[in-house]
Amino acid sequence: GETRAEAGPRSEAGSYWGVADAAEWYGHAEVRTRALTEDGARDSYENLLFAVCRFYEVVGRYPARVTVVGYDFKRARFEEVHRAAIGFPRARFSYVGTPAAEAARAKATAAE
Repeated sequence: GETRAEAGPRSEAGSYWGVADAAEWYGHAEVRTRALTEDGARDSYENLLFAVCRFYEVVGRYPARVTVVGYDFKRARFEEVHRAAIGFPRARFSYVGTPAAEAARAKATAAE
């Protein structure tokens, strides 16, 4: 959902979709027709849960694998708490962490 008032009336998912579209899908235009957004999530748990539900809604089955890309300091939360809470198998779940500058870390942590 809309998680930051200063971003205006757009969801995080919609903004990421817009960036990928503006970047011409980073040389993989065929992905555009398969790219989906889920605009209702308000936090990281809902991001994961609603994305899996959206996949089921569109494809008709649950995903074989889930890969989450996010700040490295959120890895344990996703792997140990959120993944377990939705009952997704550990062997089919991966998390790719990206480093966060201290200012970004403080802002992201405060927003959760």
